[in-house]
Amino acid sequence: MRKICLLALPLAIACGGSDSNTTTYVAQMNAANEKPAANSSPATGTATFTVDSTQTTVNFVVTYTGLSAGSTLSHIHAGTADVAGQVSVPFPQLVTGKTADTFSGSFTSAQVGAATGGTITIAKGDLAGLINAMKAGNAYAQVHSSANPGGEIRGQIHPQ
Repeated sequence: MRKICLLALPLAIACGGSDSNTTTYVAQMNAANEKPAANSSPATGTATFTVDSTQTTVNFVVTYTGLSAGSTLSHIHAGTADVAGQVSVPFPQLVTGKTADTFSGSFTSAQVGAATGGTITIAKGDLAGLINAMKAGNAYAQVHSSANPGGEIRGQIHPQ
């Protein structure tokens, strides 16, 4: 039995762990990714999204640091890397006024709003459409600040 366990551990690690019931997407956010124009902020951030196997709930963790002024908004937008798209899912968990923070939460189809970004369209309540946009790199996470109200850091969401 011990040999089996020793063989199973490296396989589980190589496969990314033992939970095959979720899919993970990640966005690396920085000021250079901002559209229509980048800004000079040194801020960075990461947004991680975990979709359950039934694709009915998305859990997320957003971490950011180094904003040039206090945070004001954060959300997911529809859109390819070259456009500024509309908000699809707001993150009300963001505590405003911070230059660095981590917050988390979850959302379902009820929180998905209609949004377009270039050729990308997500219908109101269409969680599957948003997940497909994330899978294709056609959605992005963003954190806004009072110094950069149009967005301070942004990153396209991609499968991990």
